Amino acid sequence: MAMLAPMSREVPPVDQVGGSSFAVHLAAAPEHIATFRHELRHWLQGLALDPARIYDILLAAGEAVTNAIEHGSCSDATQSVSVQAALHKGTVTVVVSDGGRWIDSPDAPLTPTQHRGRGLFLMEGLADRCAIDGTDQGTRITMHFDVPAAADRRAGARLSEPREC
Repeated sequence: MAMLAPMSREVPPVDQVGGSSFAVHLAAAPEHIATFRHELRHWLQGLALDPARIYDILLAAGEAVTNAIEHGSCSDATQSVSVQAALHKGTVTVVVSDGGRWIDSPDAPLTPTQHRGRGLFLMEGLADRCAIDGTDQGTRITMHFDVPAAADRRAGARLSEPREC
């Protein structure tokens, strides 16, 4: 199992990133997806969110990371995928970024095939708001998940600096 390793900057490992933010850099290799999901689940459970909402966030974030690895980085482990998440004012925001260009136009209609292409539908269906930005520098997916206000105990959260996987 791949483990999260601190980046060269002094960024604490996931279990020390307390409060309302989460951030990692993953090597763009499919074997890191399960570890990412486990660590994100651990962070979300610490926020005392509804288990069904945690599942929604995990599924959508997992799809975003999978797309970033497969399409944005062509499963090239020398590339990386960045994930940042934060809880702020009743909303969990998850941002997944990669250095590739796999979305030609975020406004283009989604047309899944019989066996592929459902990830974007899932992300847009599970998130309350979802934006996909494709630029020459890469692709960024930003998903917002509304959660009960009681879960937002730490107002003023900001995105953490990412770590590498």
